[in-house]
Amino acid sequence: MNKKTVLVTAIGGDIGNSYARFVCGEEFSLIGCDMNQLLCQNADIERFFQVPPASQPHEYLDAIKDIVEKSNVDLIVPISEPEIKTFHDNRGIWSSWKERVLINNELILDNFLDKYKTVKYLESIGFKTPKTYFLKDYQNQLSFPMIIKPINSCGSKDIWKIKSDLDIDYFKQKDDGIYLIQEYLGGDDQEYTTGIFSDGKDIASITFKRKLGPGGTSAEVILMDSEIMDDMVQKLACKINLVGSINIQTRLCNGEFIPFEINPRFSSTLGFRKQFGFSDCLWWPRICLGGEYTYRRQCKSGKGVRYFTECYVEMDRI
Repeated sequence: MNKKTVLVTAIGGDIGNSYARFVCGEEFSLIGCDMNQLLCQNADIERFFQVPPASQPHEYLDAIKDIVEKSNVDLIVPISEPEIKTFHDNRGIWSSWKERVLINNELILDNFLDKYKTVKYLESIGFKTPKTYFLKDYQNQLSFPMIIKPINSCGSKDIWKIKSDLDIDYFKQKDDGIYLIQEYLGGDDQEYTTGIFSDGKDIASITFKRKLGPGGTSAEVILMDSEIMDDMVQKLACKINLVGSINIQTRLCNGEFIPFEINPRFSSTLGFRKQFGFSDCLWWPRICLGGEYTYRRQCKSGKGVRYFTECYVEMDRI
């Protein structure tokens, strides 16, 4: 079998590393890139390339183009949100490349890379959402506790639970228009994460109840089954014309799953999903390259726990 070559970006991060680990050895050959040279210690990729940060879009895209030409890349898989945004904002540049780029459609990225737009879009299609305001415009509409977070933070990183006016004043002094203040829903033990995949015809999903760990990653997950969530997934995927993978975060509040965030990319639970038979890390590149996917639920129940380890480089022992 002649394997297709896939370039995985942000290979040194938790999601990029996880993606490579769970796709390695399947139907693709993997190469990786990252802006940090020290993060190249990944045995699951065949070659590593250092690239500029995505905040320098022209330099970044030039470096990516050079890699794909030298390595005969068939598919580019942007992992981090800054990189996804750079590809999204520059569709006119890479759309003429023969290599395909694995990102969601414009409607999805226009709305779900921005947490305020996420809430407003979900409201516009009939979903209940937490009350959300720009911090600079906030006039005591909510009761404590509440949540403050940046408009463009990645996943559950940089989110603060606020319990007093002193906390609000602290963030207002730092705010230059980047912060949102949001209604706090339910309890920390009622948070759920749902992976959704569609090839444009069939829609599949998997839901975990989760416990957050360092950096907003899912430290523990428990497989869940809910007809209410299944209905929400079907409605959302159809409304946004999903062809690919997204991840929706919800809180269970008074018997309702209330969405508060959508990640328009692979999430930190992709490894958990793969182990439970939900292989969107393979399905999405497969359909992008002209293949097909099938999904049949493989587990009735189960729990996953994330462990952390270290990598040591450039050590010169005595």
